[in-house]
Amino acid sequence: MSGIYLKWSQTQSYSDDSNNTSEENCHTSYLEKRRKALFGQRRQLSPFERVSGMVAQDKEDMLLGKQKQEVDPVCDQSRQSRVSLVENLSSESSINKNNLEKHTVHEEMRDIHLATKKTGILIDGEYIYVMMENIKTNTHLQDIFLLEAGRKFQCRYGSLNHTEIVGHLPGKIFLTDKGYPVLVRRPTLEEYVLHMKRTATISYPKDCAAMLMMLDASPGDVILEAGTGSGAMTLHLSRAVWTAGTVYTFETNSNHQKVAKSNIQTWKTSYNMSHAGQPWPDNICFQSGHLQDTGLQNDSVDGAVIDLEDPHLVIQTVANKLKRGRAASIYVSNLSQVVDITEVIRINKLPLTVDSVIDVTHKHWQVHPARRRRDTSPLDRLKFREDQRFI
Repeated sequence: MSGIYLKWSQTQSYSDDSNNTSEENCHTSYLEKRRKALFGQRRQLSPFERVSGMVAQDKEDMLLGKQKQEVDPVCDQSRQSRVSLVENLSSESSINKNNLEKHTVHEEMRDIHLATKKTGILIDGEYIYVMMENIKTNTHLQDIFLLEAGRKFQCRYGSLNHTEIVGHLPGKIFLTDKGYPVLVRRPTLEEYVLHMKRTATISYPKDCAAMLMMLDASPGDVILEAGTGSGAMTLHLSRAVWTAGTVYTFETNSNHQKVAKSNIQTWKTSYNMSHAGQPWPDNICFQSGHLQDTGLQNDSVDGAVIDLEDPHLVIQTVANKLKRGRAASIYVSNLSQVVDITEVIRINKLPLTVDSVIDVTHKHWQVHPARRRRDTSPLDRLKFREDQRFI
């Protein structure tokens, strides 16, 4: 079966920012873009400024060529009342300065997240996926980086200031300082898994998708995973069971578990910045040790995923923990492991059957317009033969 997967991209807009901008101007442009994109205007920094904004302000003369009008007594009285109101609030307020600053920062982050969710713009602090592909010139680029103010993304095709990206919608094409167009957007879970830090060999997205279909994992399930590795399969399981479910993942190598925790937390942080109100659930329970030492009750899990060097050693434990009628998916690298698993099931008379053994492969196609040479058409060849006949 073959399929076509299309991703929308905006191909007609290019960034025309100057490449010779100083660091000070870049910082200023970044702040202006962030404020204009998120709030449309400067945000009030304290409760006093917000109260002052509620009071009627003076009307300015909008006609060109006229001098400023004289102060209206009513407006002057309103201004005096506003000043007295602010002074009274300042004298009566007993809020600690440090607590007020923390409260203001919290409100700023909340507004940023809400604005990001509403508008979909890119903000600093989230991970960005950049790609470029030109089959004609055989140039390819796929990378993920953290969007931070004051930094540059550099590759062999040029550099791109992070401040030029902030405030734009994903799917926009930017030009590097060398003139190469690159597409910038948020990464999918598949793309993040392929580019994240790894210590052990990851479970590739094609394998994760096949194993999830075998398990028939759904929201609310309890899944058992043997072999956390770098956390690729763990993230896919976490998304499958979502908020109501739980993933118990076991790992004996402390270094692998440390890297997996870091990768998962990094993805969750970036995901939550663009999904305000719908955060990634905390449904992963990391366990250090062997699966045989688990304290889970029998018949308590809805599915199991095994990715170990010797998976046949944990088949007995998996058979005891699985609910009746549920499935376990085992990742093997050769047929010898399949033989060992079937022998353990047969000798111990376990209530398990080998339902299917599949080899998952994906074939990538390059699609581009076909080009025909001028002298290779049937009509051209016929004319050539006729010409040769009369020579």
